[in-house]
Amino acid sequence: MAPVEAACVQSVMSRWVMLAAAVVLSGCGNDEKWAEGAVPPSVNEMAETPGDWSRLAGSINRTPGDSGLLTNSPITVDLNAMLGPDVDAYRGAMADSGPLHWESGLLVSRSHAGRGYLVIDPRDHAMEAGLQSAGKWRSYRTSGSDLARPPTVVAMVGD
Repeated sequence: MAPVEAACVQSVMSRWVMLAAAVVLSGCGNDEKWAEGAVPPSVNEMAETPGDWSRLAGSINRTPGDSGLLTNSPITVDLNAMLGPDVDAYRGAMADSGPLHWESGLLVSRSHAGRGYLVIDPRDHAMEAGLQSAGKWRSYRTSGSDLARPPTVVAMVGD
């Protein structure tokens, strides 16, 4: 290859590298939780493999609304599938919930109005969500899980 041709090829390649770098870096520093045009999983879609629930540590001592626990976290896909069509009612009930905290070896958040709760066992990838509707409690559990409700949740639901 002639020196002029080699210089031309090198110039074109360096431009492509710079263009690729600009495209990759254009998403940096963006605080958005979802990429533009991204579609979150449907409420009926279960994760084939559990998410990395160790990432829940960033939600501890924060309310679910503040941390995105119910809408954009490692448990969201499975929580949506577990709650099915009741997901919106559950999120509404948990809108005033207290911070996620450790209780009896489990992560717990409860609605201040006493309309909902969430209990998570990150070690076993298990959770239970409770929703009060028309004065009755309905609980939703991860299939096959055997969570023992913490005392504050037992007192809340009355059993």
